[in-house]
Amino acid sequence: MIMRSFFLTISLLAATIVAAQRSNSLYIHSLKGQVSYRSQRAQTWQQPTVRQTVYRLDSMEVSANSQVVLIDGANDNVYTCATPMKDNVLRLIQAARGKANGLLESVAKQLRDNAMGRGVDSRQVVVAGVTTRAEEADDLHDSIACLALAAGKRLAVGQTVYDQALTWRTVEENGLLHFVVTNTGSVAYCVNVLAVSKETGRVSLRIIPSPDVAPEAMVVPAGETLDLNMYQFLPNPSLTYTLFTTRTAYTPSSVQAKLRHPEDLNCQ
Repeated sequence: MIMRSFFLTISLLAATIVAAQRSNSLYIHSLKGQVSYRSQRAQTWQQPTVRQTVYRLDSMEVSANSQVVLIDGANDNVYTCATPMKDNVLRLIQAARGKANGLLESVAKQLRDNAMGRGVDSRQVVVAGVTTRAEEADDLHDSIACLALAAGKRLAVGQTVYDQALTWRTVEENGLLHFVVTNTGSVAYCVNVLAVSKETGRVSLRIIPSPDVAPEAMVVPAGETLDLNMYQFLPNPSLTYTLFTTRTAYTPSSVQAKLRHPEDLNCQ
């Protein structure tokens, strides 16, 4: 009886490990320069290969002038790890996210400076969730999420869902996708990209900076172009993309949390 319980425990443990391995969808998209890899269960370092599956507790060393691009197959997110460091994969991903957020804020500041240099008011967008009370910001994010859901429904029947003063395009380089938005109008807009599932109709925001990134970072002043090449994605034929614009700035991560549970929204 004891032996049977022992083998049952071992079998369940093995099944759990296999299931965890199958659920992992993180893999190497490309490599440049000197990159080393060590599994959390291994003692030695080795040269990784393209398409190799990696786990967040595995370790990597990225040398100077080197780069590893990781893709999370669960959401097609791309993490470009080009900062010299030696740590676990999770830390590399966090560093890649931080660098992307920093680049976005830097580009946004440059766009605002350009607009002010041309005598254009670059702060016309109403910024919510910064000086308002928490419950007011929560109401705003509900409203933005409802607008996103409505835009997804219009997109499904072939309608335009954004102001024609803005143009946008997708750019594919090295098998990866990013978005470029141009504001040809006379006022500023807060922008994002909606991804709509062709199979389920589920709507989600594609650009989700960290919550501590200022909402103004997603604002494109009049006459400016925001190149979102710091946020790349694996092309996914099961998704339809469209530009999503508002005259109010908001926190994308808060809206995305609402979109995960549309049944909880009270959209009119």
